[in-house]
Amino acid sequence: MGVFGKKRFAISATAGRPYASEIKLAEPLLKRLQPAPGSYILGDKGFDCIRLLELIKKKKCRPVIAIKESSRMAVRDPLRMLSRKNVANPRLYNRRTLIEGLFGNIKQKLSSHVRVFKLQIAQLFSLLRLALFNMSVLIHLEKTGLAWVMVFEQR
Repeated sequence: MGVFGKKRFAISATAGRPYASEIKLAEPLLKRLQPAPGSYILGDKGFDCIRLLELIKKKKCRPVIAIKESSRMAVRDPLRMLSRKNVANPRLYNRRTLIEGLFGNIKQKLSSHVRVFKLQIAQLFSLLRLALFNMSVLIHLEKTGLAWVMVFEQR
């Protein structure tokens, strides 16, 4: 997801099988992402994975991903320590609520589920919801004099 001012939109998305690993779904999306060097990439504890943190660093970005830790398991990896430090900055981590709110808005405006019996149709509906939401953001931005481009990749 991306944030422009208070407007939120989908940058890239993929749909997996039910209960698929979020990390395995996010990894190819991050590989294709071309963020500006120095950008922050936010995520919750579900994305606390060394592979993802290394990929973020390789993109010359800074991770703001909540780290799983306990009193018995201290954080030792430098990338995880950097991410934990960035999460401690409320100016950075509080922007994550904008992204979480985006999913809530999409579910509220476009339904949280559709009853279908084939996996491919369910995946297509979920991606279509994001595209429709992006179109509504595009229409709003167009009224303000700003515009952006949507690119669809067919596989």
